[in-house]
Amino acid sequence: MRTHGRLELTQTPHPQRYVGRPRGGVEGTAGGGLVSVKLSGKGELKSAQFDDSLLKPDQKPILQDLIVAAHADARRKLEALLAERMQSLTGGLSLPPGLKLF
Repeated sequence: MRTHGRLELTQTPHPQRYVGRPRGGVEGTAGGGLVSVKLSGKGELKSAQFDDSLLKPDQKPILQDLIVAAHADARRKLEALLAERMQSLTGGLSLPPGLKLF
């Protein structure tokens, strides 16, 4: 602990270190399961799967939209999982709106 004037400063590890990233990542789906994507715990797109019925040339725009939608679904799930873990670490203490620790 250091003192700086009248303030005592302590060094605490970043909370994200305790939250951890999901080891297996998360999966998002779109189009009723026609498209699925997997993200790493850091939010990186790791794989994309899609139903063979979407491989017709006239379905290309739909497939592109579904991949984007599945990715967004996976990101929302990842953010919710990380927020849940952070909530359990902080004991229900809510952070000010807009403050993100990860």
